[in-house]
Amino acid sequence: MENYPFIFMGHGVGNLSDDFEAHILFTKKPSAQAMAAIQKQLQGYGEINWGANRASFLLSDRELKGALKCDPTYTDNPEMVNDPKIYETFGLTQDKLKETQQRLTHFYYDFQHTLQDIHKDQPVSLCVTKQGPKVKLTPWHDWSEQQLHRAFDMLLKYFDREDVVSKRFKEYSEGSYYDSNAIILCTLLGTVVRKISDVKKLSAEDIEKLVEVIKSAVGYSDCADNFLLGAALYLNGTEMDEIVKDYPEEAMAALEEINEEFPLDEAFEDLI
Repeated sequence: MENYPFIFMGHGVGNLSDDFEAHILFTKKPSAQAMAAIQKQLQGYGEINWGANRASFLLSDRELKGALKCDPTYTDNPEMVNDPKIYETFGLTQDKLKETQQRLTHFYYDFQHTLQDIHKDQPVSLCVTKQGPKVKLTPWHDWSEQQLHRAFDMLLKYFDREDVVSKRFKEYSEGSYYDSNAIILCTLLGTVVRKISDVKKLSAEDIEKLVEVIKSAVGYSDCADNFLLGAALYLNGTEMDEIVKDYPEEAMAALEEINEEFPLDEAFEDLI
């Protein structure tokens, strides 16, 4: 199997009805100057939310549709979507796609190449794009899944960073899910396990390592914690008490409150 420059979970073309959400983990934290340059290079993919050496960005489905429909780049240069390499990259056939879908495919193709250009100056360790269960993923994603243990090790190092740990349990009950340091793990997990059959692809060693990462990732957002604790319970039968035994009292109170609305045993009900 071909080697790729970095792990890319969710490599594929998303649906027009879904948001575009991506998270990048750099080998080291970029300088302020490099961050500004990266934001400029990724202009059009959403404003970056930085967390240590992580960059996260989001375009709502409404913003994405508007960009694809109104961007003059496409109307002024309609031939830009005709490059066969665009469709070969994702295993798609151009003449089976509507015009907006062709633009969407170019959007993801352009994102991939922009990220590869960034990687030359600011090495990327891991990229995760959120994808739904019906999205056709590529050999790059398949290769990345085989590197799952490496990805977990990268995340363990990320959650062990002083500039990440220092934010743990800070304004815990008010933390936004999207702004949380744990968002990259939540998105990775939701992309690797998109449907019930995907669970079978995870070995006992994978799940054991995942629970270890979850233990280091909780404490940044009550919503993220609810999702991650639900994953640990569903995938491994690991009870909440085994993970949150060192929680401060105020964090436990916030978690118990959110779980009254979103019980852990329902967190992954869509997979059953």
